[in-house]
Amino acid sequence: MRPLERASYQNAGERTLNPVEAHPWDKDFKPGLRLQAQRVAEAVYGDAPAVTLDEGLRTMRLIEAIYAH
Repeated sequence: MRPLERASYQNAGERTLNPVEAHPWDKDFKPGLRLQAQRVAEAVYGDAPAVTLDEGLRTMRLIEAIYAH
């Protein structure tokens, strides 16, 4: 698990990390914050489905389980 602020990927069978170029929004704002705010605004105005509380809790529990071990 590496911070997403410096995302990279590794191809199967290789040891080299390949950096992923950050979106300009992630250079101007805390990484992911601008997109998250946009998604909330879209849900408020009915342009996109909102994440349910249950789905959000499942995601947070999964993240907790990943970092707890």
